[in-house]
Amino acid sequence: IPDLVPGQSYETVVTLRNRLAKPIRVVGGGTSCTCVTLESIPLEIPARSSRELAIRFKVGEHLRGQKEFRNSLVYYVEGGQQFNVRGVVHGTIDNSR
Repeated sequence: IPDLVPGQSYETVVTLRNRLAKPIRVVGGGTSCTCVTLESIPLEIPARSSRELAIRFKVGEHLRGQKEFRNSLVYYVEGGQQFNVRGVVHGTIDNSR
């Protein structure tokens, strides 16, 4: 995500794709920072389908002068067995504003 400004809030989406022949259920999630919130869960994803899930985050003022914003996230998924889907929210900070 380019041009993030410290002190501002943002929203983006991730797409989770279910490649199984049966539905899966996103039952929760977590992030490496309280500045990132995972939305749209719990959620069921039908067999061989995908769903977009919203992510909200705020770039803290303490990051002014830094070059990037990076936080990890994980979704907890059930589909016959439980497994985790991991990802990263990453962006470039615009310090000119």
